[in-house]
Amino acid sequence: MRAKAYGWLGWIVALACVAGLPACGGAARGEGPLPEYEPESPVELDHEQSELVEELETALARPEADCGAACDLGDRICELGERICAIAERHPEDTETAGRCRDGSERCDRARERLGGSCTCAP
Repeated sequence: MRAKAYGWLGWIVALACVAGLPACGGAARGEGPLPEYEPESPVELDHEQSELVEELETALARPEADCGAACDLGDRICELGERICAIAERHPEDTETAGRCRDGSERCDRARERLGGSCTCAP
């Protein structure tokens, strides 16, 4: 008898989802887009970029600046900013990621300015 009760419960849940009840999140009715999967986290990219800015300052603060390492760090800082902005473009409704994009672009600009005063990096 118990197996029959669960059988009916399964049918009721299935019918509720087909009917588009709120318990199914509206996805059954096609309400709004499903969230797009992002393989990278803008928060993690932002954090990594901030750490690289600190490493760049250390490389440039040496008595003789380590320009090879500094130029590589500058490139990486700008690449991370571009990746954050690419995510922001895919999610225009996400104001937090848009802010991270602005911050990342500013970090890139400051890194290039710092490098320009100390090192000659290949474009």
